[in-house]
Amino acid sequence: MKQAAAVLVLTLVIGCGAVPAAAFNFDINVSDSVVEARIGEEWPIHPNFLSVGVSGIFDADDYTLGALDISVGNPILGRGFKFNMGFKGVAGVVEQSADDDDDDFDDFFDDRADPDEEAEVGAVGFLVSAEYDFPEERSSFPLEITALFCGAPSPMAFLDTETYLEFRTTIGINVLRQEQGTVFVGFRQISIDFDDEYSDLDLSESAAFFGFKLRF
Repeated sequence: MKQAAAVLVLTLVIGCGAVPAAAFNFDINVSDSVVEARIGEEWPIHPNFLSVGVSGIFDADDYTLGALDISVGNPILGRGFKFNMGFKGVAGVVEQSADDDDDDFDDFFDDRADPDEEAEVGAVGFLVSAEYDFPEERSSFPLEITALFCGAPSPMAFLDTETYLEFRTTIGINVLRQEQGTVFVGFRQISIDFDDEYSDLDLSESAAFFGFKLRF
């Protein structure tokens, strides 16, 4: 797990140095034992825009993941709505401590501690996301709604990974002028299937979270 945490920190540090200051955005959220953060930037490419970001998610008990996402978006359906399509690369580890494995009753009588079991995550998935900011003239509150889906079938997964699926959605309130600061709550679902050798480590995690986003 220490090695995985180092990968997460390195991913975020490299991302911070690679992203210019203009149009910079940062968000962080927490849920139970999980912490997730992302930094990114958008470049206007008329009439579209290019979005690049690096992120990391750390679960103290089960997994650590780092990711790089690249997408092209276009404001559609009028003011306030953005739609993005691109790719997201994910790498990390899912582990299970021997202390957490209670399936084998015989282990209770075995004085020898089995080593932690660990599977490596690697995937490049299709990424689709959308964001809608309610215009102030249409809403009493400056709301923001987002949704994201990422999926990597077997041909796009590698290392010990068979498939990777991720879904998340958030709803937030813009608390600073010009949408520079948003406080949000959300829901996240991550499902990772591994090769037969590591199938006992298959991950299916659902969690509600809260956090904030800053834009510069």
